[in-house]
Amino acid sequence: MENILAQAAKVAEEAEVFVVSSEETQVQFESNRLKHLQTKQQTSAALRIVKQGRIGYATTTRLGDSHNLVNNAVETARFGMPA
Repeated sequence: MENILAQAAKVAEEAEVFVVSSEETQVQFESNRLKHLQTKQQTSAALRIVKQGRIGYATTTRLGDSHNLVNNAVETARFGMPA
């Protein structure tokens, strides 16, 4: 997260990062017996910035790709709502 904020601070007036982790467990029974059990985990990051008085926002599940996350937030700020 610190890396994302450091990159965003170079190109935006304000930045905020959210990281969300979720876990989902699917359980399937057949004839009162456990047939299938599967757990999925996912972590994603969201970046909200203010650049030139406009709000930009981007999300990713590729936490190591902070460069694209920041660039996408900057691009959306061009069309974003005024801050």
